[in-house]
Amino acid sequence: MKGSKHHPPKKRKISTVFDAHLTDDVLICEVFPRLPIKQLFRLKLVCKRFNNSIPNDPRLISAFRSHNTPTHHDSSNSSLYFDGRVISTDEDDDAGIKNIGLRFVSKEFVSVKGFNNGLLYGSCFSECDRGCFIKYKIFICNPITKQFVLAPHPKLFCHVANSLALDFDPKNPHFGFSLIVLYRVKNSNCYQFEVYSSKTGEWRLSDAQVVIPYRDVLGAKGNVCISGKVYWSLIRCILWFDVEENVGGFLPCPPNRNLVFRRHSQEKDYYSEIGVRNGDLSYSGITKGGSIEIWLLRSREGEKEMWEIKHNVMLKEIVGANWNAISLPCEAMKIKSQNRSLTRDAFFHGGAVYPLPYVGGKVVWFWRRIYKRFGKLFSFNLLTEELKFVDNVCLPWHPFTPTLQPCPT
Repeated sequence: MKGSKHHPPKKRKISTVFDAHLTDDVLICEVFPRLPIKQLFRLKLVCKRFNNSIPNDPRLISAFRSHNTPTHHDSSNSSLYFDGRVISTDEDDDAGIKNIGLRFVSKEFVSVKGFNNGLLYGSCFSECDRGCFIKYKIFICNPITKQFVLAPHPKLFCHVANSLALDFDPKNPHFGFSLIVLYRVKNSNCYQFEVYSSKTGEWRLSDAQVVIPYRDVLGAKGNVCISGKVYWSLIRCILWFDVEENVGGFLPCPPNRNLVFRRHSQEKDYYSEIGVRNGDLSYSGITKGGSIEIWLLRSREGEKEMWEIKHNVMLKEIVGANWNAISLPCEAMKIKSQNRSLTRDAFFHGGAVYPLPYVGGKVVWFWRRIYKRFGKLFSFNLLTEELKFVDNVCLPWHPFTPTLQPCPT
């Protein structure tokens, strides 16, 4: 008999599909902001993962929801999931964010991983059966022309995260393209590369291996591609891989001891970004003195590649009267409860400011943290010295310049 001592009721098995296929970025950026505060409190009791992702203070949850509720120009795109926000860095619109719909790529799940020469690329699930995604692919698309191509997922490393990179010749898109995935060999300082070629339609493991002189616990943070050479940002160096030559290596970061890499060994954040400026690799970092430094990697004939400083923006000087716009209500409440005041020095030295990749022009972008992955985005015009609040943005971000670049085949 059901429920008796000899026949105890069977325990109900809890499905793990929800936890397995929804990443932290999807939960934080798309699921949690749509739920009432009462439901968020209940979710905190479900598991440790939810408890760590949702703030404890109800006022922080209000700020959390208001600053991170997705906004779209078109209601048909409301079901899309994004890894962070796609940010327009076009100089003609130095304070605008484009909410770009990618429903033409997949109606289920789209996760943007990067941008290269007018094209977005990332991962998507093309089919869904009973709540379980069954086909995971890599996509390359131009959201302006609505063109896209699909490629199979890597064989060795399925969860590409920030390690996926795209290489193609924008002058000859019909020549083909390559996808590169960087991954670290377990319990070592050695990195390997898995490469996909559109000519063969297959992934292969490259013979190239790069060993760095220290242990990087965070992994790759963003990447750029310049003339067939892909760069990934690590904590204290920049890894690179030449697709045509099939060789790899690493570069040191700019020679400034005041650059902040991480505040402590357990922190899961970077304070630097790499980008492309007129064919040169750019490095944007925050210093201990509270300034944003932008460096360019220049190479002259007969000389080695050298870092040259391009801009040095002192945040203390540009904030000025805009302090009220940058300071945050949720932080003010937290400081008030501890009976102490928030000083500007605490703001700049607290590690709460993050630069965005520098892509050239007269505008420098930086992000001010609110809570974990959520914060405010600002742009500073180097010519007019005007500081603008752009929007509320969650990590990660993807700089994007709209073009009519056709997709490679």
